[in-house]
Amino acid sequence: MTKHLTEDTLARLHNRQLQASGIAEALRHIGVCEECADRARDLAAPEIARVQELLAREAAIREAAEPPRHCTHEELFAYVDGAPSEETSLHIDACDLCRSEAIDLKPLHRTHSQRRWMWVAAAAAAAGIVLVPLLRSREKPPPALPPVIRTVPPSPTLVPAAPRYSNPDWVRLVDDALESGHLPFPRDLAQLRGESEALRGDIRKAARLDPRGIVIDDVMPAFTWPHTDDATYVVLLFEGEEEVAHSEPLTIARWRPAQPLRRGRTYAWQVEARTAKGLAILPSPPDPPARFRIVSAQQHEELAAALRLHPDDHLLLSALYARAGLEREAKEHLRRIPSSPDHRIERLKSGQ
Repeated sequence: MTKHLTEDTLARLHNRQLQASGIAEALRHIGVCEECADRARDLAAPEIARVQELLAREAAIREAAEPPRHCTHEELFAYVDGAPSEETSLHIDACDLCRSEAIDLKPLHRTHSQRRWMWVAAAAAAAGIVLVPLLRSREKPPPALPPVIRTVPPSPTLVPAAPRYSNPDWVRLVDDALESGHLPFPRDLAQLRGESEALRGDIRKAARLDPRGIVIDDVMPAFTWPHTDDATYVVLLFEGEEEVAHSEPLTIARWRPAQPLRRGRTYAWQVEARTAKGLAILPSPPDPPARFRIVSAQQHEELAAALRLHPDDHLLLSALYARAGLEREAKEHLRRIPSSPDHRIERLKSGQ
Protein backbone atom coordinates (compact mmCIF):
# COMPACT_ATOMS: atom_id res chain seq x y z
CA MET A 1 0.00 0.00 0.00
CA THR A 2 1.40 3.41 -0.94
CA LYS A 3 2.36 5.63 1.99
CA HIS A 4 0.43 8.91 1.91
CA LEU A 5 2.02 12.36 2.14
CA THR A 6 2.12 13.81 5.63
CA GLU A 7 0.54 17.12 6.58
CA ASP A 8 4.05 18.42 7.23
CA THR A 9 5.14 17.55 3.69
CA LEU A 10 2.06 19.27 2.20
CA ALA A 11 2.64 22.32 4.37
CA ARG A 12 6.30 22.52 3.32
CA LEU A 13 5.24 22.16 -0.32
CA HIS A 14 2.77 25.02 0.20
CA ASN A 15 5.43 27.21 1.91
CA ARG A 16 8.06 26.43 -0.80
CA GLN A 17 10.40 24.82 1.74
CA LEU A 18 11.01 21.51 -0.08
CA GLN A 19 14.17 20.83 -2.07
CA ALA A 20 13.87 20.09 -5.79
CA SER A 21 14.09 16.31 -5.24
CA GLY A 22 11.41 16.49 -2.53
CA ILE A 23 9.11 18.54 -4.77
CA ALA A 24 9.46 16.06 -7.64
CA GLU A 25 8.82 13.08 -5.31
CA ALA A 26 5.75 14.76 -3.79
CA LEU A 27 4.31 15.61 -7.21
CA ARG A 28 4.87 12.08 -8.51
CA HIS A 29 2.96 10.73 -5.51
CA ILE A 30 0.14 13.28 -5.98
CA GLY A 31 -0.09 12.18 -9.62
CA VAL A 32 -0.93 8.57 -8.66
CA CYS A 33 -2.70 9.01 -5.31
CA GLU A 34 -6.23 10.43 -5.58
CA GLU A 35 -6.56 10.98 -1.82
CA CYS A 36 -3.34 13.03 -1.57
CA ALA A 37 -4.26 14.89 -4.78
CA ASP A 38 -7.54 15.97 -3.13
CA ARG A 39 -5.71 17.09 0.00
CA ALA A 40 -3.06 18.96 -1.96
CA ARG A 41 -5.27 20.59 -4.57
CA ASP A 42 -6.70 23.29 -2.26
CA LEU A 43 -3.65 23.66 -0.02
CA ALA A 44 -0.93 23.93 -2.63
CA ALA A 45 -2.60 24.38 -6.01
CA PRO A 46 -0.62 27.55 -6.92
CA GLU A 47 2.67 25.95 -5.86
CA ILE A 48 1.90 22.72 -7.72
CA ALA A 49 1.10 24.69 -10.87
CA ARG A 50 4.34 26.62 -10.44
CA VAL A 51 6.43 23.46 -9.98
CA GLN A 52 4.70 21.71 -12.88
CA GLU A 53 5.64 24.69 -15.01
CA LEU A 54 9.26 24.37 -13.81
CA LEU A 55 9.29 20.64 -14.61
CA ALA A 56 7.90 21.35 -18.09
CA ARG A 57 10.63 23.93 -18.54
CA GLU A 58 13.30 21.42 -17.47
CA ALA A 59 11.92 18.85 -19.90
CA ALA A 60 12.10 21.41 -22.69
CA ILE A 61 15.70 22.21 -21.71
CA ARG A 62 16.61 18.51 -21.73
CA GLU A 63 15.00 18.10 -25.12
CA ALA A 64 16.85 21.13 -26.45
CA ALA A 65 20.14 19.79 -25.04
CA GLU A 66 20.06 16.88 -27.49
CA PRO A 67 22.09 17.95 -30.51
CA PRO A 68 19.63 18.33 -33.40
CA ARG A 69 20.34 16.95 -36.83
CA HIS A 70 20.48 19.75 -39.38
CA CYS A 71 20.41 19.67 -43.19
CA THR A 72 23.59 19.14 -45.19
CA HIS A 73 24.64 21.64 -47.88
CA GLU A 74 23.42 19.29 -50.61
CA GLU A 75 20.00 19.03 -48.95
CA LEU A 76 19.81 22.81 -48.63
CA PHE A 77 20.75 23.29 -52.32
CA ALA A 78 18.12 20.71 -53.30
CA TYR A 79 15.57 22.65 -51.25
CA VAL A 80 16.31 26.01 -52.94
CA ASP A 81 16.31 24.23 -56.35
CA GLY A 82 12.75 23.10 -55.64
CA ALA A 83 13.54 19.38 -55.44
CA PRO A 84 13.87 18.52 -51.74
CA SER A 85 13.01 15.23 -50.13
CA GLU A 86 9.91 15.06 -47.95
CA GLU A 87 12.12 14.69 -44.87
CA THR A 88 14.13 17.81 -45.79
CA SER A 89 10.97 19.88 -46.37
CA LEU A 90 9.48 18.86 -43.01
CA HIS A 91 12.75 19.56 -41.20
CA ILE A 92 13.22 23.04 -42.74
CA ASP A 93 9.62 23.95 -41.94
CA ALA A 94 10.27 23.12 -38.28
CA CYS A 95 13.93 24.29 -37.88
CA ASP A 96 14.60 28.03 -37.69
CA LEU A 97 18.35 27.57 -38.31
CA CYS A 98 18.02 25.50 -41.49
CA ARG A 99 15.20 27.72 -42.77
CA SER A 100 17.44 30.77 -42.27
CA GLU A 101 20.31 29.10 -44.17
CA ALA A 102 17.96 28.15 -47.00
CA ILE A 103 16.83 31.80 -47.24
CA ASP A 104 20.49 32.87 -47.44
CA LEU A 105 21.09 30.44 -50.33
CA LYS A 106 18.14 31.58 -52.45
CA PRO A 107 20.08 34.51 -54.07
CA LEU A 108 22.70 31.91 -55.13
CA HIS A 109 20.10 29.65 -56.75
CA ARG A 110 21.75 27.41 -59.36
CA THR A 111 21.17 24.00 -60.83
CA HIS A 112 23.59 21.27 -59.83
CA SER A 113 25.48 21.48 -63.14
CA GLN A 114 25.82 25.26 -62.81
CA ARG A 115 27.11 24.93 -59.28
CA ARG A 116 29.72 22.36 -60.36
CA TRP A 117 30.89 24.72 -63.09
CA MET A 118 31.07 27.58 -60.58
CA TRP A 119 33.18 25.51 -58.19
CA VAL A 120 35.52 24.35 -61.00
CA ALA A 121 35.96 27.93 -62.20
CA ALA A 122 36.66 29.13 -58.70
CA ALA A 123 39.27 26.42 -58.16
CA ALA A 124 40.90 27.20 -61.51
CA ALA A 125 41.06 30.91 -60.74
CA ALA A 126 42.70 30.15 -57.40
CA ALA A 127 45.38 28.13 -59.26
CA GLY A 128 46.01 30.86 -61.84
CA ILE A 129 44.39 28.96 -64.70
CA VAL A 130 42.13 30.64 -67.25
CA LEU A 131 39.37 28.34 -68.47
CA VAL A 132 37.88 28.77 -71.94
CA PRO A 133 34.35 27.80 -72.88
CA LEU A 134 34.19 24.12 -73.77
CA LEU A 135 32.16 24.79 -76.88
CA ARG A 136 34.91 26.77 -78.64
CA SER A 137 37.17 25.07 -81.16
CA ARG A 138 40.50 23.79 -79.84
CA GLU A 139 42.21 24.30 -83.21
CA LYS A 140 42.32 28.09 -83.00
CA PRO A 141 42.37 29.09 -79.37
CA PRO A 142 42.08 32.81 -78.74
CA PRO A 143 45.11 34.60 -77.37
CA ALA A 144 45.35 34.44 -73.61
CA LEU A 145 44.58 37.68 -71.82
CA PRO A 146 46.20 38.67 -68.58
CA PRO A 147 43.90 38.03 -65.67
CA VAL A 148 42.19 41.05 -64.18
CA ILE A 149 41.83 40.89 -60.44
CA ARG A 150 39.18 43.08 -58.92
CA THR A 151 38.31 43.31 -55.29
CA VAL A 152 34.58 43.66 -54.79
CA PRO A 153 33.28 43.98 -51.26
CA PRO A 154 30.64 41.33 -50.53
CA SER A 155 27.14 42.70 -50.45
CA PRO A 156 25.35 42.14 -47.14
CA THR A 157 22.79 39.36 -47.02
CA LEU A 158 19.50 40.40 -45.52
CA VAL A 159 18.00 37.64 -43.39
CA PRO A 160 14.39 38.21 -42.37
CA ALA A 161 13.83 38.03 -38.63
CA ALA A 162 12.29 34.77 -37.47
CA PRO A 163 8.79 35.15 -36.04
CA ARG A 164 8.52 35.06 -32.26
CA TYR A 165 5.99 32.22 -32.35
CA SER A 166 5.08 29.57 -34.89
CA ASN A 167 1.41 30.43 -34.33
CA PRO A 168 0.66 33.80 -36.02
CA ASP A 169 -2.42 34.22 -33.84
CA TRP A 170 -0.15 34.39 -30.78
CA VAL A 171 1.90 37.13 -32.45
CA ARG A 172 -1.24 39.21 -33.09
CA LEU A 173 -2.53 38.56 -29.56
CA VAL A 174 0.66 39.83 -27.90
CA ASP A 175 0.98 42.80 -30.26
CA ASP A 176 -2.63 43.84 -29.61
CA ALA A 177 -2.10 43.64 -25.84
CA LEU A 178 1.04 45.79 -26.07
CA GLU A 179 -0.60 48.37 -28.31
CA SER A 180 -3.80 48.63 -26.25
CA GLY A 181 -2.13 48.41 -22.85
CA HIS A 182 -4.72 45.86 -21.64
CA LEU A 183 -5.01 42.09 -21.44
CA PRO A 184 -7.80 40.62 -23.63
CA PHE A 185 -10.24 39.47 -20.93
CA PRO A 186 -13.68 38.33 -22.18
CA ARG A 187 -16.36 41.00 -21.94
CA ASP A 188 -18.82 38.67 -20.19
CA LEU A 189 -16.76 38.24 -17.00
CA ALA A 190 -18.82 40.94 -15.26
CA GLN A 191 -22.03 39.08 -16.14
CA LEU A 192 -20.50 35.86 -14.80
CA ARG A 193 -19.85 37.56 -11.46
CA GLY A 194 -23.36 39.05 -11.28
CA GLU A 195 -24.43 42.16 -9.43
CA SER A 196 -25.68 42.19 -5.85
CA GLU A 197 -28.41 44.57 -4.79
CA ALA A 198 -27.52 46.28 -1.51
CA LEU A 199 -29.98 45.74 1.29
CA ARG A 200 -30.99 49.00 2.95
CA GLY A 201 -29.23 49.22 6.30
CA ASP A 202 -27.46 45.86 5.77
CA ILE A 203 -23.70 46.05 5.24
CA ARG A 204 -22.97 42.32 5.38
CA LYS A 205 -20.83 40.81 2.66
CA ALA A 206 -21.95 38.02 0.37
CA ALA A 207 -21.09 34.53 1.61
CA ARG A 208 -17.77 33.27 0.36
CA LEU A 209 -18.44 30.48 -2.15
CA ASP A 210 -15.81 29.08 -4.46
CA PRO A 211 -15.78 28.74 -7.46
CA ARG A 212 -17.94 31.79 -8.05
CA GLY A 213 -17.86 34.48 -10.75
CA ILE A 214 -14.72 33.06 -12.36
CA VAL A 215 -13.48 30.89 -15.23
CA ILE A 216 -11.61 27.71 -14.25
CA ASP A 217 -9.66 24.98 -16.03
CA ASP A 218 -10.51 22.14 -13.62
CA VAL A 219 -13.29 19.79 -14.75
CA MET A 220 -13.67 18.36 -11.23
CA PRO A 221 -13.45 21.47 -9.03
CA ALA A 222 -13.74 21.48 -5.24
CA PHE A 223 -16.78 23.45 -4.05
CA THR A 224 -16.35 25.27 -0.72
CA TRP A 225 -18.63 27.50 1.37
CA PRO A 226 -18.75 28.94 4.92
CA HIS A 227 -19.08 26.28 7.62
CA THR A 228 -21.81 26.34 10.24
CA ASP A 229 -21.67 24.17 13.35
CA ASP A 230 -24.13 21.26 13.49
CA ALA A 231 -25.27 21.90 9.90
CA THR A 232 -26.01 19.34 7.22
CA TYR A 233 -25.37 20.40 3.62
CA VAL A 234 -26.60 19.35 0.18
CA VAL A 235 -24.97 20.86 -2.92
CA LEU A 236 -27.04 21.29 -6.10
CA LEU A 237 -25.32 21.89 -9.45
CA PHE A 238 -27.16 23.28 -12.50
CA GLU A 239 -26.46 23.86 -16.18
CA GLY A 240 -29.03 26.40 -17.19
CA GLU A 241 -32.29 25.29 -15.57
CA GLU A 242 -31.33 21.62 -15.50
CA GLU A 243 -29.87 20.00 -12.40
CA VAL A 244 -26.83 17.98 -13.50
CA ALA A 245 -25.48 16.78 -10.13
CA HIS A 246 -26.07 16.92 -6.39
CA SER A 247 -24.25 15.74 -3.32
CA GLU A 248 -25.23 13.38 -0.56
CA PRO A 249 -25.88 15.03 2.82
CA LEU A 250 -22.58 16.45 4.04
CA THR A 251 -21.25 17.59 7.40
CA ILE A 252 -18.19 19.38 6.01
CA ALA A 253 -18.26 22.52 3.87
CA ARG A 254 -16.55 20.95 0.87
CA TRP A 255 -17.67 18.78 -2.06
CA ARG A 256 -16.30 17.54 -5.36
CA PRO A 257 -18.49 16.05 -8.14
CA ALA A 258 -18.05 12.36 -8.85
CA GLN A 259 -17.96 12.85 -12.64
CA PRO A 260 -16.02 15.42 -14.73
CA LEU A 261 -17.99 18.46 -15.85
CA ARG A 262 -18.14 19.49 -19.50
CA ARG A 263 -15.67 22.00 -20.90
CA GLY A 264 -16.90 25.26 -22.39
CA ARG A 265 -20.06 25.23 -20.23
CA THR A 266 -21.35 27.66 -17.59
CA TYR A 267 -22.67 26.19 -14.35
CA ALA A 268 -24.53 27.54 -11.32
CA TRP A 269 -24.63 25.97 -7.86
CA GLN A 270 -26.14 26.45 -4.44
CA VAL A 271 -25.95 24.91 -0.98
CA GLU A 272 -28.92 23.87 1.16
CA ALA A 273 -27.77 24.19 4.79
CA ARG A 274 -30.11 22.59 7.33
CA THR A 275 -29.69 23.39 11.04
CA ALA A 276 -31.88 23.27 14.14
CA LYS A 277 -33.14 26.71 13.17
CA GLY A 278 -34.34 25.53 9.78
CA LEU A 279 -33.20 25.53 6.14
CA ALA A 280 -30.95 28.20 4.64
CA ILE A 281 -29.91 28.57 0.99
CA LEU A 282 -26.46 29.80 -0.06
CA PRO A 283 -26.11 32.14 -1.81
CA SER A 284 -29.21 33.76 -0.40
CA PRO A 285 -31.02 36.71 -2.00
CA PRO A 286 -30.16 39.41 -2.82
CA ASP A 287 -26.72 37.89 -3.47
CA PRO A 288 -26.22 36.91 -7.14
CA PRO A 289 -26.17 33.23 -8.12
CA ALA A 290 -22.88 31.38 -7.78
CA ARG A 291 -21.85 30.84 -11.41
CA PHE A 292 -18.61 29.73 -13.02
CA ARG A 293 -17.41 28.62 -16.47
CA ILE A 294 -14.93 25.92 -17.53
CA VAL A 295 -12.58 26.73 -20.39
CA SER A 296 -13.20 24.92 -23.68
CA ALA A 297 -11.15 21.94 -24.81
CA GLN A 298 -9.52 24.08 -27.51
CA GLN A 299 -8.47 26.72 -24.96
CA HIS A 300 -7.19 24.02 -22.62
CA GLU A 301 -5.01 22.49 -25.37
CA GLU A 302 -3.75 25.91 -26.46
CA LEU A 303 -2.65 26.80 -22.93
CA ALA A 304 -0.92 23.43 -22.53
CA ALA A 305 0.96 23.95 -25.82
CA ALA A 306 2.07 27.46 -24.82
CA LEU A 307 3.33 26.23 -21.43
CA ARG A 308 5.25 23.45 -23.17
CA LEU A 309 6.79 25.60 -25.92
CA HIS A 310 7.28 28.93 -24.09
CA PRO A 311 7.34 28.24 -20.32
CA ASP A 312 9.27 31.47 -19.59
CA ASP A 313 7.31 33.79 -21.89
CA HIS A 314 5.04 35.30 -19.26
CA LEU A 315 3.87 38.01 -21.66
CA LEU A 316 2.42 35.40 -24.04
CA LEU A 317 1.04 33.27 -21.20
CA SER A 318 -0.66 36.23 -19.52
CA ALA A 319 -2.36 37.16 -22.81
CA LEU A 320 -3.51 33.57 -23.48
CA TYR A 321 -4.83 33.04 -19.96
CA ALA A 322 -6.63 36.39 -20.12
CA ARG A 323 -8.29 35.51 -23.43
CA ALA A 324 -9.50 32.24 -21.90
CA GLY A 325 -10.96 34.20 -18.96
CA LEU A 326 -8.59 32.74 -16.33
CA GLU A 327 -8.10 36.03 -14.50
CA ARG A 328 -6.05 34.80 -11.56
CA GLU A 329 -3.53 32.95 -13.72
CA ALA A 330 -3.29 35.80 -16.24
CA LYS A 331 -2.46 38.37 -13.56
CA GLU A 332 0.07 36.04 -11.94
CA HIS A 333 1.97 35.63 -15.24
CA LEU A 334 1.72 39.39 -15.84
CA ARG A 335 3.31 40.00 -12.44
CA ARG A 336 6.21 37.70 -13.37
CA ILE A 337 7.15 39.57 -16.57
CA PRO A 338 10.66 41.00 -16.01
CA SER A 339 11.26 44.75 -16.13
CA SER A 340 11.79 45.93 -19.70
CA PRO A 341 12.95 49.12 -21.45
CA ASP A 342 9.90 48.69 -23.69
CA HIS A 343 7.46 51.24 -22.29
CA ARG A 344 4.54 49.22 -23.69
CA ILE A 345 5.33 46.29 -21.41
CA GLU A 346 5.59 48.54 -18.35
CA ARG A 347 2.32 50.21 -19.30
CA LEU A 348 0.62 46.81 -19.65
CA LYS A 349 1.91 45.69 -16.23
CA SER A 350 0.78 48.87 -14.49
CA GLY A 351 -2.59 49.08 -16.24
CA GLN A 352 -4.09 45.82 -14.95
